[in-house]
Amino acid sequence: MRFSAVLVFAYLSAEWVVNSLIVKPKVVHLPSGFRCSCGGIIPSSSSSSFSRRQISLKESNSDTTWKETQREDLEEMLNQIDFLQTDIQEWDASTDPSLLTLKQAAVEEVEKKTNQLLSIVNPPQGLTMEEFKATMKLFFNLPPQTRLALVKAIGMEDEAIIDPMLIPEIVSQLYKQRETLTQQRLIDSLKAAKTRPVKVKSEVRSDGGFMSQSLKTLVLNDNEDVEIAGMVQTFLPRVVRKKDQAPTEKDLGILMNAFDSKTFVMNGRPIPIEGGYVLRGENRKKTGQDLIMALDEKFPTDWDCTVVWMLDVSDYSDELWERESRALVLLKKDFSPIVSDWLYRLISLLSVGTILLFSIGVYGGNEEVLNRLTEALSLSNYSELDWFNGKVGQVLGPILLILASHQFGHILIAQREKIKTTSLIPTLLPIFGSLPLLGTLTRIKSSPKSLTSLFDFAVMGPLLGFVASFTLFGTGLFATKAAMDGDSSTAAQLLPALPVGVIDLSTFGGSIIDYFFAGGEGFITNSDPSTPVPLHPFAIAGYCGLLINAAEMLPLGATDGGRLSMTIFGRRGHSIIGGLTWFILLVSSFTLEDKQVSILLTTWATNNVFQNDMEVPCRDESVNPNLPRIVLAFALWFLSALVIIPI
Repeated sequence: MRFSAVLVFAYLSAEWVVNSLIVKPKVVHLPSGFRCSCGGIIPSSSSSSFSRRQISLKESNSDTTWKETQREDLEEMLNQIDFLQTDIQEWDASTDPSLLTLKQAAVEEVEKKTNQLLSIVNPPQGLTMEEFKATMKLFFNLPPQTRLALVKAIGMEDEAIIDPMLIPEIVSQLYKQRETLTQQRLIDSLKAAKTRPVKVKSEVRSDGGFMSQSLKTLVLNDNEDVEIAGMVQTFLPRVVRKKDQAPTEKDLGILMNAFDSKTFVMNGRPIPIEGGYVLRGENRKKTGQDLIMALDEKFPTDWDCTVVWMLDVSDYSDELWERESRALVLLKKDFSPIVSDWLYRLISLLSVGTILLFSIGVYGGNEEVLNRLTEALSLSNYSELDWFNGKVGQVLGPILLILASHQFGHILIAQREKIKTTSLIPTLLPIFGSLPLLGTLTRIKSSPKSLTSLFDFAVMGPLLGFVASFTLFGTGLFATKAAMDGDSSTAAQLLPALPVGVIDLSTFGGSIIDYFFAGGEGFITNSDPSTPVPLHPFAIAGYCGLLINAAEMLPLGATDGGRLSMTIFGRRGHSIIGGLTWFILLVSSFTLEDKQVSILLTTWATNNVFQNDMEVPCRDESVNPNLPRIVLAFALWFLSALVIIPI
């Protein structure tokens, strides 16, 4: 059976190589004894190195359906073998460069196909194919230590359990040695297995060959598609997985036609996923960026698809901290939000309302301002309202300045790195409580060229936001002290105020305020939560800006902190970091004060709705940001922790 199979595939491989080369417009000079036909190049000699009569089909088991299928396939191959009779000696004697190249390609293809055919899975005598399949599935789903114990029991090497291709052999040996596998022998093997740590793959990976595909069909879990779909949904955002917008087979053909031996060598067939295709293979370029640049040169200029070199989202076999496998992923270029822009505009309008209410509310504890307004209204002196509007603007303006500084950082990098965003004005995220708003949402519509580009885009917003916040906070504290120490008490009496309960939202910010005005003795922060603390509008805006930018740095989904986490730890690592952050927020909600819990829960709910997905893929996700950038990210995370975490 094996010898027959080798001959069959030797013929088919040679014919396939010949046909594939003949289809291309290429001049080939044939030596004597060869002629051309519609089937390819065949010898004119009637002699044959192979004979159909030498090949017989041996029945290997009692599974009639499976056996007949195999018989029919092999018979069809045998019926074609008379069309190609190869004179090996004459071929070897030829010095024609074209034929030598043809021969080398044919030899390599024959070796590949031969190895694949030799791995065709055959049940041991006494088992039907269905029973064999069921047993392999059962073995495949056993815990690693149990699998190792069974391998030890039948005398195979321990390393056999890390090679999925050996599962049929393991199951066959277990069946053949079933009578000698005593209870004591199994117990001893299990004890020995428990002393050795086991680290195995959880899936049979496909390399595109007949061997892998056949075994994959036999032993892979029935929920493979579900597993892959879960990976895709975890690591690719919804804007990438649009059901009504996905690359077509024509787009796939454009990509595959761009491959050659110097750029990318495919390993298996393209794997369809939600929103595109995954193509596994070997990158023949030095870096992922070089690969993407080489492929881009071959794509049509008006092509509406993009190709990224990133985590293989169809491979769910890698252990968490193993090196991530990478693949090319074909997607549509358009990463526009799937939600209507009108919804985001409505949310921003709502946020403007919360900012305005906050700017008005900080004067709610100032009796001098309230008395002046009450008197003006009783006298119908509406000109006094203009005075109050100016006071509100003194708070509103600095808050908007901090938001503008944050957004300017994103715009600056977006223009430098040619990253498309939805608009220059971000979506404002509202919060009903102690702060004017939760933060901003800037959505990316195109793939950044690298993780470094995405890092710079993400970090520049909070960086400038923190700079503006600290500048206004410090300036406001000095202005507050100057107003209180001045000869005129009017300025101090008209200052807005924050309640102690709001100041206590940040131990870091509250400690600075307490140290500035009370020498750090805790006179302010230990007061009644409802006690108003007069502050200059700059100080109030700066304090709120610190909290807002710290919330933006939470490593959740596609927030700025989430983007930084993804660029540093990868998509797998970021999923773990994000999960831990959610858990910390949940635990903290049971231990903090009501206002603090309100902010945390609002942060959780808002990000869960608007920024729960990871960021869109970068063109090349194989190189992480350099060390100075990583240090900067951790410095900002440390600062954010000081600001946002009450101690």
